[in-house]
Amino acid sequence: MEWEKINDLCDIVRETSFSIHKYHRNGHLEKVYENALAHRLRKLEI
Repeated sequence: MEWEKINDLCDIVRETSFSIHKYHRNGHLEKVYENALAHRLRKLEI
């Protein structure tokens, strides 16, 4: 049961990260992607 929750969380983070990458594309500092990921995960209440 615990592994399933961990896998679900990993899937959410991976999908969110990829959507951020598709939106912002290349050329930004790593901090931009980090802040965007933190913001979206907060919006998802994770």
